[in-house]
Amino acid sequence: MNKTAGKMILFIAVSVLLTVSTGICQEVVEPKAVSTEEYEVYSDLLTGPSDHIRVVKEQTGEQEAFLSRHSFTLDTADYFEKQSGVQLNKEMVKEFIFLNNAVPVVLENKFNKSLKVHLISNKERQDIFKSGGGWEVFRKKYPNSCIVEFSRVAFNAEKNMAFIYSGIMCDSKAGNGQYLLLKKENTKWVVVAHVMAWIS
Repeated sequence: MNKTAGKMILFIAVSVLLTVSTGICQEVVEPKAVSTEEYEVYSDLLTGPSDHIRVVKEQTGEQEAFLSRHSFTLDTADYFEKQSGVQLNKEMVKEFIFLNNAVPVVLENKFNKSLKVHLISNKERQDIFKSGGGWEVFRKKYPNSCIVEFSRVAFNAEKNMAFIYSGIMCDSKAGNGQYLLLKKENTKWVVVAHVMAWIS
């Protein structure tokens, strides 16, 4: 065996070893199923006239939707507390970070039955906005509607406090995203504190 062949074999062996070891080290976090309580929170946030269709992004936790704009970390939690004047439950914050760094999940139409909800897929959004008409095409298809996006919901141990990211886009320069702290009062989830993540 000549030196060139020997080096080539060594290179291949090292490459295979690195590939295998990298695969072992990279853990894919599988998502938890979306709970009934999460759908209750989503439903209570989808306010507006009863005859309007609420257009909600089908997939939660999209990187483009909120993590890339405003990654949520323990430092961000501190910022939320300073801006809102409300202390967050640390375990709830850790759960929020864990849930929203897992594989995104596809929502089902398990919202309150009194709501008219359309879950819009990535493909449908791409088809609408690549046509050139953009928001005009969207408004013709879904009059008086915007596109709402949700993260997964994290709860405290008692399930009477919840933390979520929610964003809304109504035009190319008309939208915002917020982190919301909610409290369950009787059977309704009510926003008790919120901090803006982005605005356009």
